[in-house]
Amino acid sequence: MKRGFIVLAAALAAAAASAAAPVYKYAGEWGESGSGPGEFYYPYCVATAPNGNVYVTDGWPVNERVQYFTPTGSFLGQWAVPAVGGVDVSPSGVVYVTDAGGVKYYTPTGSLLGSWSGLLGSKDVAVAPTGNVYVIERWGYRVSYYNSTGSFLGKWGTFGSGAGEFNDPEGIAAASSGLVYVTDVTQNRVQYFTSSGSFLGMWGKNGEGPGEFDEPYGLDVSNSGIAFVANTYNHCVDYFTSSGSWLGIFGGSGSGPGQFLMDYDVAVSPSGTRVYVTDYLNDRVQYFDQANVAVYPTSVGRVKALFK
Repeated sequence: MKRGFIVLAAALAAAAASAAAPVYKYAGEWGESGSGPGEFYYPYCVATAPNGNVYVTDGWPVNERVQYFTPTGSFLGQWAVPAVGGVDVSPSGVVYVTDAGGVKYYTPTGSLLGSWSGLLGSKDVAVAPTGNVYVIERWGYRVSYYNSTGSFLGKWGTFGSGAGEFNDPEGIAAASSGLVYVTDVTQNRVQYFTSSGSFLGMWGKNGEGPGEFDEPYGLDVSNSGIAFVANTYNHCVDYFTSSGSWLGIFGGSGSGPGQFLMDYDVAVSPSGTRVYVTDYLNDRVQYFDQANVAVYPTSVGRVKALFK
């Protein structure tokens, strides 16, 4: 009993100390297995547009399309993209999508604007506030970046386990600060860089504890700098400060509301208060809203008084 009290007191004191960290609660979902409008066959990547609409890449090698929705999941439209992969939306609303070896870009309703190719296994894509486009070249073990119409600007990365090296790069996010974040799946870590690829730092290791990963795939960064990471085989989302200090977690293994079976990617709403998650094996998208949690100052003494 005494040990339980000590643990509880420590937990409450820690919670009070981290009162600034936001909390995210299940708010809704949409989707089921299938090929009709609003249905999914393994929803893959997700992105939000400046107007709040949500874009989801769906079902390679079955559906091979992009679908888009209102912020609460009402179906708006779709278009076919063979070998579809990652997706992101520029500040002007242009939708960028990767396929097996290139990038295509579209109007918000799916009219093709242009493309470029020649990438080594283009995986995920991220658009910076400047309009520059960052692409994971999975089999090149690197990040390449371009201007908004595909003119090559630079690249970084090579195979390895050191700083700035990759073994299995998968997810990428371009923060409003200009920093670029990349998940390295089999090395269970996130690395982050300047906009031109200078290594700044990394965090993560294999495990199930706070800030530990089991193959993290997608990620996104809010305008306030919170980095959300799809902790795919731990079936949860962990979130961190911009430099990797762990802030919190939501999710858990299962098929119920707020649970995941392989959460693959995450996207933050323009307001920063809603997080969308592709629930890969449950064929759905779930969203979580920032909760208003009342936190009161406390101390170990106050905890003792409460439980006397």
